[in-house]
Amino acid sequence: MLTQWAIRWQIPLQAVEELRYMMGVGAPHPTGNIPEGASESAVQAARRLAAPRAGGILWRNNNGALPDERGVPVRYGLGNDSPKTSRVFKSADLIGIMPTVCGCGHRYGVFWAEETKAPGWTYQGHRPCGCKPGKPQCQPCHERAQKAFLDYVIAAGGIARFVSNGEGV
Repeated sequence: MLTQWAIRWQIPLQAVEELRYMMGVGAPHPTGNIPEGASESAVQAARRLAAPRAGGILWRNNNGALPDERGVPVRYGLGNDSPKTSRVFKSADLIGIMPTVCGCGHRYGVFWAEETKAPGWTYQGHRPCGCKPGKPQCQPCHERAQKAFLDYVIAAGGIARFVSNGEGV
């Protein structure tokens, strides 16, 4: 969809590829200070430590469902309204705020979301669906749902991307 939009508006495809790279899609991130083979949790920890140095904050967005005392499932996590919704729209691992100042001097916070991945990760959402009934969601569909959330945040003026290293903002 992004490529079709860029062609319609005559935006060079090289610019689109750069944007995809900045979002963490289309080209692998360098692993920076996170060694190859490290876990996604190591990337999350590094990003949460780096956020205050950049002036912002990132919180862990746990996501799932657990039964209450009556056995009724209680869903938790940003945007985790239903299993059906989560199959097409998955909120990011890290959610935060990046303070900024507009030209008039007013300070405000920008919504910030990062979907963390282990070093060496590459986006698989371009691959066809491999979901099987009654089984967990396939990797391409899972990553497309994550990307849908990140795309929405960007479209609304927030900061959002996939991250597979501990550097950058």
